[in-house]
Amino acid sequence: MSGLAGGLFGGMVGGSSGVAIGMGGAMGGMLGSVALGIALPALIIGGAYTGARKIFQAQVRRRTRSLDSLLRQIAERVEAEIAERTLEG
Repeated sequence: MSGLAGGLFGGMVGGSSGVAIGMGGAMGGMLGSVALGIALPALIIGGAYTGARKIFQAQVRRRTRSLDSLLRQIAERVEAEIAERTLEG
């Protein structure tokens, strides 16, 4: 999961940070607004973080369901094998 987290958060948040800071500085400078220069990057980076978190949570849920299913299948096969060997011996 650490590779997934690093890829999502690093890619989305890291990638958007440079763009957000550049856009915030440019827009704030053009309009003469320090507040816009600070708020725009914060909103873009916050949105990227929120998006990455939502995607990560969905992937964790999907992988958890998959692992639970696999564990159930393994347990069923082990139980069947134990029952078969008990009947044989």
